[in-house]
Amino acid sequence: MRNANGMGSVYSLNTRKNKRKLRKPWIAKVSVNEHGERQRQKIIGYFETKVEALDALMLYNRDPQFIKNSEVTVDAIFQMYIKEHSEKVSEIRIKNIQSQYKKNFDPIKDKSIQSLTPLMLQSFMDSINKSSATKLAVKSLLKGIFKYALKLQIIKEDYSSLAEVGKREAVITRTVFTHDEIEFLYSKADDEIMATHLLILIYTGMRINEYLSLELKDYDVKEFTIRTGSKTEAGKNRLIPIHSKIRSLLYKVLNEEENKISYAIFRNQFTKYLKKYDELGEHTIHDTRHTFASMLSTAGANDVAITKIIGHTDIATTNKIYTHKDIFELRQAVELLQ
Repeated sequence: MRNANGMGSVYSLNTRKNKRKLRKPWIAKVSVNEHGERQRQKIIGYFETKVEALDALMLYNRDPQFIKNSEVTVDAIFQMYIKEHSEKVSEIRIKNIQSQYKKNFDPIKDKSIQSLTPLMLQSFMDSINKSSATKLAVKSLLKGIFKYALKLQIIKEDYSSLAEVGKREAVITRTVFTHDEIEFLYSKADDEIMATHLLILIYTGMRINEYLSLELKDYDVKEFTIRTGSKTEAGKNRLIPIHSKIRSLLYKVLNEEENKISYAIFRNQFTKYLKKYDELGEHTIHDTRHTFASMLSTAGANDVAITKIIGHTDIATTNKIYTHKDIFELRQAVELLQ
């Protein structure tokens, strides 16, 4: 069926005379008249099927700019997205986002964002064989990219929310740091910053993101407590007494801002450090927090004190700012550690 005048045309380059069969033989063309010039033929694009070419022609007649945007890649959108985002969030957060993108988005970064269908996005999510937390972070970033593309009118529909994260079959085993491993870290703390990082995490029970964002102003050097917190209501704005063994280590780290690195860099250094020494077994970063809780429990600290210090569960508490009695009891619990 012939298109109406001025609506353009579609035809195939694969003919009997043309022996070489093209992968995208269908051409969509329109006649344009710019700046008073005589009409000329403009190719919208090349397509595998006639239906795709007709669809493109229809979209062009509705919105010429939409077709111009058909070659905009996911990577191009990400670069614009991260540039705008960098003005709103911390530098560490930006580094984490960039690391997440670099490690996971290779399968789709060079694809046109317009071309990504719900099935393609689901296939992309299914290909990420990592923890549920990582997959959730990837989906969050994917949604951010698509939302930004929608804002720029590069796409007309956001399919990112349709992609399901799914479940990860593997179960992470938590392994506490042994007494010998902790003693080994102490022997290296004067010369190796990772040993210091691990000792601080083991003796405070902080989450890694809490530690990497901790500042010197959060450390009360008179009371030897830090105020930190994230994630759950029980964990926010909580006090952690600092064990006498690591007070000087923590002060040095915070004073020299040696903890101000991205999570991606920390994890990479952590992994290399464990492989460097036979004295250290296999661990995850979260094992430091698990070790802290286990050490407190073994030393006889009561459950309420442990819960308050690590902010691990959402318990009912009416006052996030602890009384002096609370702090005294928490300090007693921490000093039970050897």
